[in-house]
Amino acid sequence: MCGRYHLTTPPDIIQAIFGLSEPPELTARYNIAPTQAMPVVRLDAAGRSLISLRWGLIPGFWPGHDDGPLLINARAETVAAKPSFAPGFRARRCLIPADGFYEWQGQGGARQAFRFQLEGGRCFAIAGLWERWQSRHGVVVESATMITVPASPEVAPIHHRMPALLPLAAYSDWLDSKTPIDRAQAMLQPLPEGLLLVRAVGDYVNDAKNDDIRCFA
Repeated sequence: MCGRYHLTTPPDIIQAIFGLSEPPELTARYNIAPTQAMPVVRLDAAGRSLISLRWGLIPGFWPGHDDGPLLINARAETVAAKPSFAPGFRARRCLIPADGFYEWQGQGGARQAFRFQLEGGRCFAIAGLWERWQSRHGVVVESATMITVPASPEVAPIHHRMPALLPLAAYSDWLDSKTPIDRAQAMLQPLPEGLLLVRAVGDYVNDAKNDDIRCFA
């Protein structure tokens, strides 16, 4: 499971990487956590747009938006089949911009946090999907989840799963709902060895309320 990540890349660089029409209005986020707003890139009638959605998918068939478990991750191996994820995987795939993520090792108060990045701290896209839930009274909540794959060799000693990172060449096909399901699922592959850098960080990041540069120390 991936339950924390960060996005500190300047907006103009995010615009260029994700093919947005204008720089997004974003501030640096050092510790994005479930139930918080997560920036996602999705395809709409005007092209690619970046919006903020609730992290924790709410399937459209739930009677209430808090009636089920907090669906912050979907497994690549089952995302196309599970009822909570399958509709979004077919028609509402998105990209989650990030420039690093965290995993923890250990139990209880002795847990050690680790930060994972690509070389140079460059921005990347995590595969995700989103949903629009609407109550019978017309209340609308849009939410998203990130997809996970088996851990790369750098992550495996700490956790057995990691976010599904997509190559830049796959962004367009991933966002396009016309891309066949089997082809989209084939994009969800474990990361090859040697691409991730890992560094232990302090316990400041453990508290989801902390969201500043001290999370990296």
